[in-house]
Amino acid sequence: MSDSTLDGLEEAGPELEAAFRALAPNPGAADADAPPFDALAGRLDRETGVVSWLRARSTPVRIAILLSCVLGSALVVSLVSARPDVAVYPSLRLTLELALLAGFGLIALAGSLRGHQHPEIPRKVGWCLVGGAIVIPLVLALLPMADEVHPLGLEGTGDALVPMALSCLGYGLAIAVPVLLVAWVLDRGEHRGRPRVRLAAAGAGLAGLIGLELHCPVQAHEHLMIGHAPVVLLMLGTAALLSLARRS
Repeated sequence: MSDSTLDGLEEAGPELEAAFRALAPNPGAADADAPPFDALAGRLDRETGVVSWLRARSTPVRIAILLSCVLGSALVVSLVSARPDVAVYPSLRLTLELALLAGFGLIALAGSLRGHQHPEIPRKVGWCLVGGAIVIPLVLALLPMADEVHPLGLEGTGDALVPMALSCLGYGLAIAVPVLLVAWVLDRGEHRGRPRVRLAAAGAGLAGLIGLELHCPVQAHEHLMIGHAPVVLLMLGTAALLSLARRS
């Protein structure tokens, strides 16, 4: 490692310096394609501007920034286009549904930004998070309707099924895609490692579903299965294709 690189490491802080000096293989990242330390050091040396500054922050700070984006998007939805049936929809049920989505989503996003000097999240745990991100929306979509249903909760069927479902799908993706982009900006390896890509995409998809949960009053099962549940799958598929394109 050159003197200029070492100087850059000292400026970047002890966390990155420890990462680049950790030459032992990472036991928890069997399927991760982490960038070589020399290449990563050189790339960071060449970076300037806001992106460089953000990636130079400590891991807790980068995680806090990403989670703030998720919470901020949820707050904006609540203030600008909140679901109109809040007064009649069971508050405990809504709270539990949001907590389930947020719990899995925030853990997945935080895991995607672990520092290179730390062991990756165990593969089984990572796959459980991704699996939960896929299954939870399906379970929520199949739950029985609430006892008191707002008139809008019965829409989204018949001729309106496809248009309303596509509208919600686009709404969820409009929230999820920026979250994934922020995760990419904050990740020092630019999500070249497959586990990080999966976690970031799953977490971003769940962030989109949190927005939909706060926005859409429709309770029809077919609407939720077509317009809500696929958000995570589409994010996972898109991130996988982009990851393959970067390595080709």
